[in-house]
Amino acid sequence: MCYLVATVKVQTFAWNIRLGLHPILNSDKCGTHQLSRVAIASILLMGHLAVADQALGVGEGRNSTDETSDVLQEIVVSATRRNEEESKVPISIVALDPEALSTSGIKSISDVASHVPGIEYDTSSGFGPNTNANVAIRGVNSNIGTSTTGIYLDDVPIQTRIVALSNWGNPFPLLFDVERVEVERGPQGTLFGAGAEGGAIRLISPDPGYKTYTAMAHVELATTQGGAPSYEGGIAVGGPLLADTVGFRVSAWGRQDGGYVDRVNPFTNGTVEADSNSTRSYVLRGVLGFRPSTAITITPSIFSQGIRYNDSGAYFEYLSNPARNDYENGRLLQQPATDNFYLPSLNIEGILGNANITSITAYFHRWGNLTQDATSYNGAILGPYLSYGNPLGPEYPARYTDAGPIYNETKVNLFTQEIRVSSNEASARLRWTVGAFYSQSSQTDTLTVMSPFYAVNLLGIPATDPFLYSQINSRDTQIAVFAQIDYRIAPPLTLTLGGRVSHNVARFTQAQSGPVASAEFPNASGEQSETPFIPKVGLAYRATASNLVYLSVSKGYRVGGANQPIPLAPAPGGCPLSEQPPPFSSDSVWSYELGSKNRLRDGRVRLDGDVFFVDWRNIQQALYFTSCASGFIANTGSATTRGFDLLGDVELTDRLTVGASVSYVDAYISKTVTFDGATVVQAGDAIGTLPWVGSPWNISGYAQYGFPVGSDRAYARIETFYSSKNPGPFNSLIPGTPLYAPDLPANPAYNRLDARFDWQHSSLDLALFVNNLTNSHPALYRYQDSVSSTIFTDTTLRPRTFGFTATYKL
Repeated sequence: MCYLVATVKVQTFAWNIRLGLHPILNSDKCGTHQLSRVAIASILLMGHLAVADQALGVGEGRNSTDETSDVLQEIVVSATRRNEEESKVPISIVALDPEALSTSGIKSISDVASHVPGIEYDTSSGFGPNTNANVAIRGVNSNIGTSTTGIYLDDVPIQTRIVALSNWGNPFPLLFDVERVEVERGPQGTLFGAGAEGGAIRLISPDPGYKTYTAMAHVELATTQGGAPSYEGGIAVGGPLLADTVGFRVSAWGRQDGGYVDRVNPFTNGTVEADSNSTRSYVLRGVLGFRPSTAITITPSIFSQGIRYNDSGAYFEYLSNPARNDYENGRLLQQPATDNFYLPSLNIEGILGNANITSITAYFHRWGNLTQDATSYNGAILGPYLSYGNPLGPEYPARYTDAGPIYNETKVNLFTQEIRVSSNEASARLRWTVGAFYSQSSQTDTLTVMSPFYAVNLLGIPATDPFLYSQINSRDTQIAVFAQIDYRIAPPLTLTLGGRVSHNVARFTQAQSGPVASAEFPNASGEQSETPFIPKVGLAYRATASNLVYLSVSKGYRVGGANQPIPLAPAPGGCPLSEQPPPFSSDSVWSYELGSKNRLRDGRVRLDGDVFFVDWRNIQQALYFTSCASGFIANTGSATTRGFDLLGDVELTDRLTVGASVSYVDAYISKTVTFDGATVVQAGDAIGTLPWVGSPWNISGYAQYGFPVGSDRAYARIETFYSSKNPGPFNSLIPGTPLYAPDLPANPAYNRLDARFDWQHSSLDLALFVNNLTNSHPALYRYQDSVSSTIFTDTTLRPRTFGFTATYKL
């Protein structure tokens, strides 16, 4: 039984709008259809309001230059490869400008995900710091293969491949001196290619200054309840070296995030290192701009970033008391990690008649290392053969010499080249973009597994010899051509047609050794290639200057790959498959979206909404043999995601602005998959494996009140962010399957509340803030080494944090 009651009251002249939604949902899918109908009705209502606003001339005569007014600002975006106001782009997009980033304290992709509904940023509370994070948009989520979300720094893709036995996910740029962040929900395969299957997150950097000098200096100090202080500082300077001809911009930023999880001695509970999960980060950027003529701009730039994690942020449940801000990590070893990259690029733009020509050449280099404490994991897996001797169980070590480290290293070299030509007449009936793209990536991932206790006592080898050594070299090549046209059929109606053809080749070689490596496959290699076509069709109807309704049908994909051989370790009965598994191909989505964008009351009201249906086919699925701890990837599954996004901002008065965003995603498996006599996933299961499943409901809201202080200005702001619990069902709760883990739940529903007071005096901006005001501490991403282990670890939100920022701008 499920139902949805919606009440809508509209008084056009008074602009009194009340929308109440009261959902009562269980695991049935019946609520989804009603939710979709209400969302579609809301989109149509938005169009009605926009037309009424235009026809009645509401707001006419208002002085748009009134200094007491804070009209909602329109942001120019480049999601269609040309600069347009966000309200004129017929896709679901959220753009965050520097003011929004500063006001909400957004510093990373994880912060973006918490502020933009419809995005999930998943981490792990297993052993090791947070280097295997994953971003999903609209439920298109996977922790194997390449990313389903495109990550772009300017126009350069930087996502990498997750290979077998690796704990490295995508690199995520930090946000300092950023012109804007664009989150494009839904597949963007036509213009952005592989990796943007579920959507794309793009960071756009400021241009060099050609006319005037600008500068910014920023500092922040903060203290976390029960933890260590945090601080950061940054500076950015730009301006002309030769007026209108040569310009530059340089920036530098560093941050220390204080820890709040103590690493303790699990035998005595004594503190080994207080606040051990601290993090140090830096970002450097430099750019030069040359304009030898009015028709040519040459812009070389370099971006460099480094992050050092001192230790894991996961805490042990049996050692901790979150209600008292008491978080304790019982690992025997410190687990540091470093993740670094630099990205030099060359952007050349030219104007040739009615066309703009753009060439982007880039080289991305990433390197990192990670130490993991696998002591409890080794005990959980090998304990039945030989225990450490701790009476609490085989997963509990008995002495510090039982420690078993794992060392991971990664190195990525990625070269990309894109050339595109676009029409530059904004008012032309036909606008077009054509281009070509080439990329070549080489990635080396190295794994070394050590366990002195089991090496000596179980295998009879020296304590210094690794259990397993594996090195995988991956090489991906992509060549693509793409085109998109926008044809104005009639003054209010525009047709969009697009397509992309790419040829992708994935290769790998692997070398492995050690007593648990398979003697059958000390060396292996594999290759996969394909040539997919990615189309897009769209219709955009502009009823008025302030209303856009659009319909989009688009495809997205991610590349396939080749499987490493199995078994990696001989099982007692042997693995059923003694040959190397075949390659797996790309998976793809078809997305159907209806949306509306509205700007009302001379810019005082913004109402955006969309409904979507996504059909995900040939999903790259990890399959496991029940007789041995080995598996491979195959294209076996299918899934469906559907839902809606609603966003509204209203300037109620010249001083008070409120806003809210609501996103609902119903993401579930649509095809039952069985393998090796066991069910892998069942139709109706939520996409993902616990605890890495998305929250169906993501809701955020804010209220901001601005007021004068003498000749200065100030404002107070409060923001709230809510994520619901996924009701399932889940594939990891199916008894008898390799993924069965009944003690790992979905993340609980939780809410975070932030507050900020800001005072602006001339070029100086001072702010006091409190993040996680209510000190919410949900247990997130619960982890255990094996289904029989009684050691559970979690992560949580950073505890209540008080801080001060000062920013000076010229």
